[in-house]
Amino acid sequence: MQVLYRFAPPGFTYEQYDKIVQLMDDAGWGSPEGRRYHVCYGESGALQVVDVWDSEQHLRAFYEALFPILHKVGVEATEPFYGQVHNIIEG
Repeated sequence: MQVLYRFAPPGFTYEQYDKIVQLMDDAGWGSPEGRRYHVCYGESGALQVVDVWDSEQHLRAFYEALFPILHKVGVEATEPFYGQVHNIIEG
């Protein structure tokens, strides 16, 4: 079953987000298997990220790569929210 992941670390900036995206791309995780949607929104200093994943297993594999990069960039690796997706309507 698909899962939604929401991550909202305190003080999360555009600069940090852009650096994380670059480092994830460099590590081969820019378009990870099982991720359907990725959205980053909000003002710099209060950014949030929402992803939809095919399964919790895909999400957990992504965590393995993400959390060391968050630490490297200085983003507090707070526990994200995640839950099962009931429905997605596109368009």
